[in-house]
Amino acid sequence: MELQDIISKIEIWQEWHDNYCHFVPLFIESARLCENWKDWNKDLFHEFFERGCAQCVSSLKQGYFTKEEQIKIKQDWNELAPMLKTIAESQDKPLWDIYNKIKKFLRERTSQDRRAATNRLIASLQPNLLCTIVQEDCLNETFRLMRNARLKDVPDPDSQSWFESSNRLLSYFKDKLKSYSAYDICTYPWQVREYLINLSKNQIHSMENIQSYINLLKANKNLVLTGAPGTGKTFLAKEIAKAMNAEVEFVQFHPSYDYTDFVEGLRPIDDGKGHINFERKDGILKKFCKKATSSISDLTLKSWNKLIKHLAQANNSCEYKLPSNLLTYKLSLIEGENNRILIEEVMTVGGVLQILPMGNIRYEEVLNSYYCWLECGKVSDNPFEYSDSDNIGCKNVVLEILTKYYNLPLNNVVGNPFVFIIDEINRGELSKIFGELFYAIDPGYRGMKGKVKTQYQNLVDEDDEFADGFYVPENVYILATMNDIDRSVESMDFALRRRFAWKEIKPEDRLEMLSEKLDHDTCDKAIRVMNALNEEISKTRGLGSAYQIGPVYFLKLDKEHYNGDFTALWDMHIEILLKEYLRGYSNADAKVEEFKNIYFDSLNGKTIDIVD
Repeated sequence: MELQDIISKIEIWQEWHDNYCHFVPLFIESARLCENWKDWNKDLFHEFFERGCAQCVSSLKQGYFTKEEQIKIKQDWNELAPMLKTIAESQDKPLWDIYNKIKKFLRERTSQDRRAATNRLIASLQPNLLCTIVQEDCLNETFRLMRNARLKDVPDPDSQSWFESSNRLLSYFKDKLKSYSAYDICTYPWQVREYLINLSKNQIHSMENIQSYINLLKANKNLVLTGAPGTGKTFLAKEIAKAMNAEVEFVQFHPSYDYTDFVEGLRPIDDGKGHINFERKDGILKKFCKKATSSISDLTLKSWNKLIKHLAQANNSCEYKLPSNLLTYKLSLIEGENNRILIEEVMTVGGVLQILPMGNIRYEEVLNSYYCWLECGKVSDNPFEYSDSDNIGCKNVVLEILTKYYNLPLNNVVGNPFVFIIDEINRGELSKIFGELFYAIDPGYRGMKGKVKTQYQNLVDEDDEFADGFYVPENVYILATMNDIDRSVESMDFALRRRFAWKEIKPEDRLEMLSEKLDHDTCDKAIRVMNALNEEISKTRGLGSAYQIGPVYFLKLDKEHYNGDFTALWDMHIEILLKEYLRGYSNADAKVEEFKNIYFDSLNGKTIDIVD
């Protein structure tokens, strides 16, 4: 983020700016020429030494002197006046020693340390060197907010001196805003601080909202974000994946998209001799799932093979003591089955050693259990806390043995989430695109238990990850977007609908998009206009909430496009959209005119009654 980007979103506080430009030059001039406080202009003296309420020049959270303190300062004015004069005559050079002498002088005559009031006096004498944030904690907070916002080249504050910190901050603003004078800059430091505070609050609120979507996606594996046009569903989907720190693949469905693009199919291959052959190629989803499975399955298989090798070297069986329950288990290779292990519990009952059979397990079951363990999103030394289905005891015993003795990681790094984003999912012919994957994407059949034979299974190589069937790994999430009002496609297949969770994104859910991009005044107007239009759209026969207008349309009011010109936005976008909504209506023109009246009346703060 650049400082100029923030400044472009801020309108200066004109009244404060004008007061500053009026009083500060007079204050400097009076400090230079007036030896007695009685020679000062009464209003000017009141502004800097006697005013104790509301906002003061060069400070919004102002400090002030009490009446008793003002009397003491006036009594010793002959000591203060020369120091004020010295500073006033040095507009380009900071005078650190004089600052501190004034600070000491005032501290000796005040019941409390009036640091903000002191800083305000000195800052107003040197507007080209010291910034207008006179509250020391607020100044330090400004540095922190700017660094957190990743503004470039932000200096460090001085922990010992407000004057040094103030000078550094103003120098930073002057360097980044080279065409601005000190009087142009005067309101910006505080305004940038407020902007970043609001931005931080919005980001926290946004992250809380995004976390709720993440929880919904993790709980259901498949999620569709649906809602009115312009609610930022695609952007939100990407933000969800980003917040999950996930690997991401993005695809947009359309009427020509099919199974061969998505899962697998035959593709023409030039053999280099002028002949075209056809070869089976993975589709985008299958490639993505291979990427998601490789890290987990490779690590699990390596650990499993180490266990098998150790059992074979130990005459096909070995005992392991597990810290989680202080029990001992005997693992044995089942004769004739290299990929299956028998688990028995070893215990002493009444002084007699007994071996009790628990069951047997294959590698694929351990892998599924490991997927489940990682999905819990926790790191634990006790895999017994987690399970995925039947044969729980055997799975967890072997899983703990693999983590304790055979290097299977105890963290969920290898289980990083993979998010597959499908934009405008309902624009594709879904039965044709998904085929037999209706079963594999079901949240209840993720992993190897949901393995299915694909249409091209007989062409899959023996060493392929999915040689004996395709499945969607536990750590793959499908996140889709759609507009219910898209008339170009038929409704979604009900078999597919029930495999997704559905979350409606309403225009009011995404208002932070406007506050991040538009200045405060334009943002308020945009929200007012959008709410007024959407209220009427919801009441219009044949439309309803699915036809509401989202905040994305109003982002064009930023300075790079229409710069707050609501008329241009109406003419070029909103009116055209509403006419499309009302195509075929007998009273379409009249209804558009009603919408237009609502649009511009709400823009100007008016309300009108519409009779339907």
